[in-house]
Amino acid sequence: MYKKLIILGLLLILIVQILAPSIVGKGINAVSVVTKKIVNKKMYSDSPSLLVSSEFEPDNYWALIISVDYKDKNLPYYPKYAKVKDNLISNYWYEDHIKTVIGKKATKKNVKAAFYDWLVKNAGEGSTAFIYFMAHGYKRNPLPPYWPPGGLSLWGYKDGNGCLDENALQYDVLGDWLDDLRASNIVVIISSCYSGDVIRYLKGEGRVVITSAKWDEMSYSEVSSSLPDAIFKADNFYGNQGKGKRDGFVSAEEIYTYCEYHTRKSHPQIWDSNPENEIVLACLEPLVNIITPETNRLYVFDREIMTIPASESIIIGSITITVSADDPEGIRNVEFYIDNELKYNATKEPYSWRWSEFSVGYHTIKVVVYDNTQIDYYAYSSEDMIRIFKYF
Repeated sequence: MYKKLIILGLLLILIVQILAPSIVGKGINAVSVVTKKIVNKKMYSDSPSLLVSSEFEPDNYWALIISVDYKDKNLPYYPKYAKVKDNLISNYWYEDHIKTVIGKKATKKNVKAAFYDWLVKNAGEGSTAFIYFMAHGYKRNPLPPYWPPGGLSLWGYKDGNGCLDENALQYDVLGDWLDDLRASNIVVIISSCYSGDVIRYLKGEGRVVITSAKWDEMSYSEVSSSLPDAIFKADNFYGNQGKGKRDGFVSAEEIYTYCEYHTRKSHPQIWDSNPENEIVLACLEPLVNIITPETNRLYVFDREIMTIPASESIIIGSITITVSADDPEGIRNVEFYIDNELKYNATKEPYSWRWSEFSVGYHTIKVVVYDNTQIDYYAYSSEDMIRIFKYF
């Protein structure tokens, strides 16, 4: 009995000594709860236990996708639009942040309504707006002053009417629309013949404009095929004319580089207001979060006892480290590290490991999650870590 009391007393003294630096000079009431420090991470709202990089925050991303073909085609739209949407969703975009206007619905009137009533309304300051057109295009006047400009042929357009058609969307008009969009970052991709003409009308701060062809050339299927793929593959791309960064994000600039390399018959174009500050469009990293132990907690023999006013948790005895991990491509494995020394490798759920080694002192628990991407033998990874004090 006396031995247990002595041990308990020693533990209390130890806890007080650890907590003292957090309390001295502040007073108990002034000690704030310290949140978990995870570099470049934020909460992912659809899965509160998981995390997404702060470089890509799904709450602030909005996409408008327009796909329309001529009336006499088997399909009144380009099926590739669905791949664009699916690739965005598989890379953590919210489905209700993506609006599509396709086929017979893609008249000029309806596209304008979708732009103003949905995109302008939702994509305010601090947001990233992504606009993707898959349509036929008509050529500008080739002689100075190059008026009227080229444009897009939306549903109901009659071939040969040019800018006079009620369903012709002139590029200068599209430029006026963009001026009414308050999003901080705007990415416009236009996959159509003669689309290079749009760049001079869409230039502006915080914008990237990508076209599938020059102003005077046709756009071929090789471009329309590579653009949707680029949303997933561009970050991993290595080619003669550039490379992806393999940093877990796909930027508009990487999409252009990918498409330029995979195109032979036509020549994709880009205008970038700030090449040094690339606009991220997708996150490829897996999501990860250490569930237990949490920060500011006291654990005794694998049981959470209380919240404590300290930046590090205190662990007495063994502890089960539990991790939440998710990725659209699936999770390959989760590695558990103590002070950068690999201790355990989990290949299936639940992703957990019981740390029962005797230890006294401060330690860093780190977990590294790998997904199943495996493009060119490369997998994306994310990590989370927590600093703790362990006794026993």
